[in-house]
Amino acid sequence: MKLSVNLYQAQLRPQPQHYRLSSLLRLVVLILVVVLLVQLLLQWQTSQLQRQLTQQQQLVGAKTTELENLQQALANQQPDPDLQQRLQQLSLLNNQKQQLLQMLQHTANEPRPQFFLVMRDLAAADRSGFWLTQFRLGAQEIRFSGVTRDAGQLPGWLQQLGQNQYLRQRSFAQVRLEPASGPFLQFEVSSSNGSKP
Repeated sequence: MKLSVNLYQAQLRPQPQHYRLSSLLRLVVLILVVVLLVQLLLQWQTSQLQRQLTQQQQLVGAKTTELENLQQALANQQPDPDLQQRLQQLSLLNNQKQQLLQMLQHTANEPRPQFFLVMRDLAAADRSGFWLTQFRLGAQEIRFSGVTRDAGQLPGWLQQLGQNQYLRQRSFAQVRLEPASGPFLQFEVSSSNGSKP
């Protein structure tokens, strides 16, 4: 036996809903008002954003112009002549001090001549008609200047000085004779480091 049960009862069937025209019109007006308000709000936000964008563009333009002006001013900037002159003076002074320091360091490391021995030997080498007017004793160079009547006395005088322990290790690099006033000859002898020939 077959039974059929109808589960689709009348209460489960869709019920057509009927709206009145006035409520539909109110609903349409409400939707239109909401859409209009949303559109106005969006337009206001867009105008605000547009105004902010315009302000930012103007600010960027002003900063770009200021940067270009600063770059142009920097490119056109000439150094102050007083400062350049002062810098040159200070550089020159610094170089001079460096040279003096190097010279002092160099001379501090040089062996010192024993002046009393050289002076004793100069006194012992005294000859008549032979006058020593100037001398310089240094580690790099020794220079004797003087006046003589006879140029032949110069080699003997130099040989006698060559017996000095300090001068023994020197060789003469230059001898110069020039006429002086009257019968006198002016001489200059300079020596350098090295063994005597």
